[in-house]
Amino acid sequence: MNKIKFKKLIELAEIITGINAPSSERKKEGNWMLIRGRNIIKNTVLPSDVYIPESLVKKNSKSIIVPGDILLTTHFEQYKIGIVPSNFGTAITDRCVIIIRPKSISKEYLHRFLTSKTGRKAFINQFDRSVRGGVIKFITAKDVKNLEIPLLPEKMFEESIPKLKSTSMIKDLKDQFETEIEKNVILFLEEKGWTRKEIIPQYRLEGNIFADIVLKKNNQLVALIEIKKYDLDFKLALNQIQMMGNLSGINRLFLISGEGFKEVNAEKGIAIDIADLPSPEEFK
Repeated sequence: MNKIKFKKLIELAEIITGINAPSSERKKEGNWMLIRGRNIIKNTVLPSDVYIPESLVKKNSKSIIVPGDILLTTHFEQYKIGIVPSNFGTAITDRCVIIIRPKSISKEYLHRFLTSKTGRKAFINQFDRSVRGGVIKFITAKDVKNLEIPLLPEKMFEESIPKLKSTSMIKDLKDQFETEIEKNVILFLEEKGWTRKEIIPQYRLEGNIFADIVLKKNNQLVALIEIKKYDLDFKLALNQIQMMGNLSGINRLFLISGEGFKEVNAEKGIAIDIADLPSPEEFK
C-alpha cells in the first residue's frame, strides 16, 4: 500500500487574515458585509447583517472573500469552518476569521477533509500544540499555514473520511470543548482579581435555566456571563441573556463568543464590543 503523502496547507492554498473593524465602522446597512464567526454555521457561510464602509474595504482589499474560499475561525478553540457559496455578495472577513483560498488542491476535497470527523480531529490535534493567548486561546495564520493535509485519492477520501453532518457529531464536538472554554474564562477572571468564591459557574436561575457564570461581590450577584461557542444565533443569544438578566435581577450582562467580549444592554437589546471583562474594582 502506498504511503499517504502530506503537504503543508501553505503549499496548497493562500492563507489570508481578516481585518480589524472598529465598532464605530460597523453599520446596519451598506454594500460590504463583515463576515464574523457567527456567520459560519454547519460548514457553510451565511450573509451578515453588519456592514463596513467601502473606504475601509479599500484599505484591506486582500481580505475580500470570493466564492469557494474556505473560512476558519481562530479564537476560543472553535475552529468553525465554512465554504463561501456562489453568488454570495460582496464581503470581507473579520480579524477572527482566516481565509483559506485553495490553489493546487480541489476546494471541495479540502473542505470535505477539514469538516470531516477524521480531518477535524487531525487539525485540532495539530492546533492544540500551538495555541496562544494563555487562558483565552487562539491560533495564528502561521499555525494555519503549517497545517498538514493528507493527499488522498478522491475515492479513498470519501470512503475513509465521513462528512461531519449529523447533529450528534456536532453536539459531541460542542460538549468536548465547552467545559474547557468555561475553565479558561474562570482562570481569566481570577487573573483580573476575582476570587473563586466570587465566581459561580453553572448558576441556577430558575428550574432548568442556568447561567454559565455569575459573579458575586459583597454577597450580591453583580454580573452574568454567557458563553456561546457554536452556531451563534445572535438575536437568540440576546433574547436569552435578557431573560436571564430579568430572572436574576443582574444588570451587568456579558456575552463571550468567537467574536470576543461584548456587554449586553438588556433594555435596548444591543451588544457592545468591549476590550475586557470587568474587574472586581468596578463593583465596589
